[in-house]
Amino acid sequence: MRPISILNVEGRIFFSLVEKRLSAYMILNGYIKRWQQKAFMVEVAGCIEHSTLIFEALKEAKEEYRSICLAMLDFANAYGSIRHNLIHFAMEWYHFPPWLCKLIFCYYDRIFAFVVTKNWSTDFFALQIGLFQGCCMSVMIFNIVFQILLDYHSQFCQRKRIGYAFKNAQITVVNPSFADDITLAASDANDCQQSINTMQEIVNWTKTMSFKASKCRSWAGRFFRNGEKTKFTKLQSSTYSFYDPLLTVNDDAILCVGLDTKSDFMFKMLGRQLQWELTNTKIIEKLDALIEEWLGKVNAISMPGTIKSWIVDNVIVSRFSWPLLVYDFPQSVVQNWSNRCASFYKKWLKMSKCAETSILFRNRQENFGLGFKNLEIENKCFQIVK
Repeated sequence: MRPISILNVEGRIFFSLVEKRLSAYMILNGYIKRWQQKAFMVEVAGCIEHSTLIFEALKEAKEEYRSICLAMLDFANAYGSIRHNLIHFAMEWYHFPPWLCKLIFCYYDRIFAFVVTKNWSTDFFALQIGLFQGCCMSVMIFNIVFQILLDYHSQFCQRKRIGYAFKNAQITVVNPSFADDITLAASDANDCQQSINTMQEIVNWTKTMSFKASKCRSWAGRFFRNGEKTKFTKLQSSTYSFYDPLLTVNDDAILCVGLDTKSDFMFKMLGRQLQWELTNTKIIEKLDALIEEWLGKVNAISMPGTIKSWIVDNVIVSRFSWPLLVYDFPQSVVQNWSNRCASFYKKWLKMSKCAETSILFRNRQENFGLGFKNLEIENKCFQIVK
């Protein structure tokens, strides 16, 4: 069950202020680490940082022929499985002021609901589990509770020295998280399985939280010697190969990304598609087909060319902002997309084929251009920002 909270304006303003104080308290006291939990943090591009970190770890391991094993775990109804008593315990565990603990405990403890159907209805009953979706404070409350799980797991990994350490940087990847989307990293499959088992222990301690094995994925790579006898099966013919690490969570097998035929051997992590061989070929093919389809649809509508150009500039080009930000495309690919847009601009605006293309993208006031967005320049700007 996922209870939804519909607050009035005053309630939203009040709990927004409470959420900011909760966030500041946890961060300033070092309870929440920005390098570990990146969800709902102010001025932190969590999706980009998290997905880029995982991709760079896999990329470095492949280039340097180093062993790596990742487990991307997903919870079943994470928000709806948080007990209210666990919220109270977590706030006392992190030494929140008593008046704030009482405020939040009463907020959750004194909420009642009832069910009404056409034929019957129930009496009022107390809600004792689940964070309220729509409440401005619920995201930080979840982070506070989830931090208990991360702290327990981090201490075990630190004691056992489990994690993946970058070769040329003082960075060790252990359990980067974005809310309930957590990735467990290790240098081999055995350590990764120990890491999963430890996380499973603390999850079982909560009584109500659980993993959803069907949505969990594994990713592992290592160097295989010629004639080596091992229980792992290579997925590539090269000496360094990705393989199925045979990981399990709660006695259920975790599917390897390289064997996930339903998802076309890809894994979507916070808006970024990761191909199991760490290339962007399939992503480029999909975007090629997408821009061709969108330009064709705009070209087919019965509107003036100026309106069509406006749609491409403000809708289609804008929708390519996210892929340009999270992926590293070759300049030739982006140039091809930009040329396709430019050819349609010229057609719709009745420009000569030999007309200077730069007039489409130059500034209007200073350089007497049309001011359209240039995908090549947008790509360079996004790469600098990232």
